Amino acid sequence: MGIERRVTGTADEKRPLLFVSNHVSYLDILVLGSVLKGSFIAKAEVARWPIIGALSRLHRTAFIERKALRAAAQRDALENRLAAGDSLILFPEGTSGCGTHIRPFKSSLFSVAGSLRSDIITTVQPVSIAYTRINGVPTGRSFGPFCAWYGDMTLAPHFWRFLGLGRTVVEVILHPAVSLDDFGSRKALATYCEKTIAQTVAGARAGRLPEDGVS
Repeated sequence: MGIERRVTGTADEKRPLLFVSNHVSYLDILVLGSVLKGSFIAKAEVARWPIIGALSRLHRTAFIERKALRAAAQRDALENRLAAGDSLILFPEGTSGCGTHIRPFKSSLFSVAGSLRSDIITTVQPVSIAYTRINGVPTGRSFGPFCAWYGDMTLAPHFWRFLGLGRTVVEVILHPAVSLDDFGSRKALATYCEKTIAQTVAGARAGRLPEDGVS
């Protein structure tokens, strides 16, 4: 697909592990899935998407419904996955965005990081993803939508247009891992992850990243 991944940092080895990432596009699933050893947490409709839905099911994605009546049961299911030693990948913005700005992180989604038994501590690792160049040209505002998929964009036309772009560089930055105990509340943890990722994405888009870790 012409995607060049540049990975900085390493995934934490502690389990259970919850990766927390910003969300730009369905491409994130392919990129992060090739870098991180974990299963995604995704909205239920993703299971019905062509190609991406099939790949997500093969990757043991945890599909959740946006219904209050299902919230407790779905939280329990995620907790069971973590308690069993699984790694999960969460997009706390709740939806994809333009890639230039980070949407507010939904702190409610962080509840799974602190609701296991008292003797189990879930490690949380922020991950920044930024699509920075297309054929050597910085994406900026003009080229950003060629990678970002959001709003009322249609999946198939966007995907075929992306395949014809050429070489796309994506930066994946794995930040030091933390835990809920380091912050005292899920809201404080969500705020920390949001600020850390937002600052890093802004730096990546401005070219302020190390060159090591290229893959």
